[in-house]
Amino acid sequence: MISLKNEIFRKIIHLSSIAIPIFLFFYGRELTLLYLLPTTITFLILDILRIRNTRMKSLYNYFFISLTRRSESKKITGASYVFLSSSIIIFFFPINIAFISLLIMTISDTLAALFGRIYGTIKINNKTLEGSMAFFMSSSIIILFSSSVNIYLGVMSTLITTIVEIYSPIDDNLSVPLAFGLSYVSLVSILTGMGLL
Repeated sequence: MISLKNEIFRKIIHLSSIAIPIFLFFYGRELTLLYLLPTTITFLILDILRIRNTRMKSLYNYFFISLTRRSESKKITGASYVFLSSSIIIFFFPINIAFISLLIMTISDTLAALFGRIYGTIKINNKTLEGSMAFFMSSSIIILFSSSVNIYLGVMSTLITTIVEIYSPIDDNLSVPLAFGLSYVSLVSILTGMGLL
């Protein structure tokens, strides 16, 4: 486990990815993907080289070992998952859902990790109850300020996303935005089909 100081620094870097949904909001899907897709491919290639090439791994470790979780030493890092999930979400989902999904990935995931490390005492899977509560509450606040989604369905989707964040076997930078996007779109589709929306 990395130190709390390095965890905070790691999450500050993670917060910088808020630039992706902000860019999407102002410049739209096409221009965002024009920059995002090559960046994603570059990060994935560098990560694969780091895993397979000892020189690349040594170079990476020289700069980033203090910020890298032990579980990432032989697999794709969280940074690559941020770009990969952002590309997938922006490509497949409506812009308003992609925007909210990426805000939740950036803000709520950061708060969950920090609250979990600082205040967490009750373990759930490999997370903490306190971190998960911070995740759900911050995600719900994002929904309350999002006029483009149904508040009730948005909060239901954040509850589903919180559960996914706790139990998902894959990196939460990928599972969190996908869980919110898929759950919200599915709920809207189901209720519209039932004539309730």
